[in-house]
Amino acid sequence: MAVYNIGQVIKNLRIQKGISQEELAYPVIDRATLSKIENGRATPNKQTTQFLFERLGIPKIEKYLDFFIIQSEEQIKINKKVQEIRDLLRFGPMEVNKENTLKNIKRIDKILKELEQNQKYVSNIINAQFIKISHIQNEKLKIFYNQDSLYQEKDIEKEWLDVIKMTIPHYDENDIENYFLSINEISAISSSVKFHDENSNFEKSIKIYNKLKINIEKNFIENNFENNTIYSSILLGLATYLYYNNDFEEALEICNQGQKFCKNVFTYVHYFYFLTIKTMVYLKMNDVKKYKSLLLKLYLVYDLLEIPVEKAKIKWFILENLKKEFFNNIMEQIEN
Repeated sequence: MAVYNIGQVIKNLRIQKGISQEELAYPVIDRATLSKIENGRATPNKQTTQFLFERLGIPKIEKYLDFFIIQSEEQIKINKKVQEIRDLLRFGPMEVNKENTLKNIKRIDKILKELEQNQKYVSNIINAQFIKISHIQNEKLKIFYNQDSLYQEKDIEKEWLDVIKMTIPHYDENDIENYFLSINEISAISSSVKFHDENSNFEKSIKIYNKLKINIEKNFIENNFENNTIYSSILLGLATYLYYNNDFEEALEICNQGQKFCKNVFTYVHYFYFLTIKTMVYLKMNDVKKYKSLLLKLYLVYDLLEIPVEKAKIKWFILENLKKEFFNNIMEQIEN
C-alpha cells in the first residue's frame, strides 16, 4: 500500500488553522520533532498521528492511517485490544443485562493489564492517557454495580483532572475554548464537569459545556465529524444541565440543535436522549399535551427498535430520569 507524506498533510492543516508548532505538539512531542515530521525526516507512530489530527480538528482518522503509516503485526494486535476496550465501555450501565456488564468489566481489566505490561506501549503519553481514561470508566462501572473498586466516587474528580493535565499541563477551565483539543481531552473535560453539580452548581457546568461547544465549532474543520458522537454528547450534556438549572427554553433550543446535527450526520445514538430531555422539560413546563406525545414516541421507539442494546439504553435513560413508578403509571394511561 502506498504511504503518503503525512508530514506535509499535518503542516498544511496546521498553517491553514493558524496553529504554531509549539501549540500543536506540546506536551506529547517537542517542536523539533514536529518540525522533522513536517519536513519528512521523521514518521510519527499511530498514537501521535491520531493525536495531532484530532488537535487539528479531524477526528475518526483511524481508517486513513494505513495510507500514512505501515503498522507492524504487534501494533495491529494492540489496536484490536484498544478497540475491544472502547467497544466494551461504550454501553456502560446501559448494557442489556447486569451479568453481561460484569463480564465486560472483568474483560476490560484483563486487557488493560496486558497493555500496561507492554512497556513500549505505555511509554507513549497518549497510550498512557487512554489506559487511565479506561481505568476510570471501568472503575465507575464497578461503583455503579457495587463491585470492589480502587476509587470512591469522590476520588474520581481528581483522577479526571490528572488525565487532562497529562496532555494539557497548565489546564485552566476558563480557557477551554482556546485550546486545540483531542477527543480524549474533550471527553476527560466533559467527564470532570459531572462533579460540579454536587452542590447544585449547575452554572459552572453549563459554562464549561458551552466552552467545549464553542471549541468544537471553532476548531473542527467544517464540523466534519464523520458520524462522530463527541459533538452531540457535548450538546446533550449542555441540554441536561440547562434542564437541571431550570433554563427550559435554552434546553429546548440545544435539544433541537442536537437533533438536527444527529439527522445531518446520520447518527442516532443521542437523538432519542434529546427527545427524553425535551419530554422532561415539557413536564416541568406543565405542557401536558407535548409531554405525553413525546413520551408515547419514546415508548414506541424503545419498544420497536430491533437493536437490543439501543432499546435498553433508551429505556434505562427514561427510567433513570422519570422514575419507574411514575413511568409505569404513564405507560398504563397511554396503553389504555
